Amino acid sequence: MRSRASNSPLSGVATIATGVLAVAFMGGTGVVRASVSVPQAADMASASSVAYTSTNWSGYADTASSGYAFNSVSATWTQPAVTTQSSSSYVAASFWVGLDGFSSTTVEQTGTQAVIGSGGTVTYSAWYELYPQVEIPVFTVKPDDKISASVTYESATNQFAFKITDLTSGASYSTTAVGTQTSKALRSSAEWIVEAPEFGTSSGSYQLSTLADYGSFGFNNASAGISGKSINQTGSISGVNANGAATLNSITLVDGNTFQALSTPSALTNDGASFTTNYVPEPTSVALVGLSAMGLLLLRRRRA
Repeated sequence: MRSRASNSPLSGVATIATGVLAVAFMGGTGVVRASVSVPQAADMASASSVAYTSTNWSGYADTASSGYAFNSVSATWTQPAVTTQSSSSYVAASFWVGLDGFSSTTVEQTGTQAVIGSGGTVTYSAWYELYPQVEIPVFTVKPDDKISASVTYESATNQFAFKITDLTSGASYSTTAVGTQTSKALRSSAEWIVEAPEFGTSSGSYQLSTLADYGSFGFNNASAGISGKSINQTGSISGVNANGAATLNSITLVDGNTFQALSTPSALTNDGASFTTNYVPEPTSVALVGLSAMGLLLLRRRRA
């Protein structure tokens, strides 16, 4: 269901297409799932840069202008160690690159995740997913491992190629696939995201996880490819915005109740290919200030 945000970012909630990050425990003892629905600003395609807040995403998303479509996204990063001071039973953080999901109903994504179990044990793994199919864990990772990940659209077969490599351990996985819904993927956005995923509980309900404390995290060598209107262009996060082909959108993850920022992206580096996100512990008292210039994305999350 689609709706438009009201003029007040604190009272209006815009929800549109839903995408999913489904996170499976490597031990097979449970399933963590995350789904997102993201509002689309009325003037997003025409703006040169747009700032958003979200209850589960933090980072950057490029959105394609009319007549353009993304065909690749990639980045490298170092897997952070995570901790938590929360008593919540659901604590996690996911780090990924992907196509679609910001303003469309599919997501083609790959990345890593950290899940803190009830006993405090942390599980780190790599995965890929084509929503609405479930996420596929592919190998374990460790803190400080160097990761390289990419998603590429192959026009000859209308499929998506996923590749994720642990440059430290040498573990690597690649596959080419298409889902029942992703065969019609719009390829309308490219993302570099830190996410608080959603957990499936034993009762069959779903609960948004508490974002794990990941400290400071950086996406590096980030790039995307876009084609359309006689342009077939590959560049950095900011590079694909040349010629009006795309719009750059920054996303700050906030607490859904207090609106306090919990994960904030930095400005892009001069080459437009790197940025950091920083975990922000929530204070005991919060003043609702500084949000008037941002579109608040309260993302409704659902189970596939």
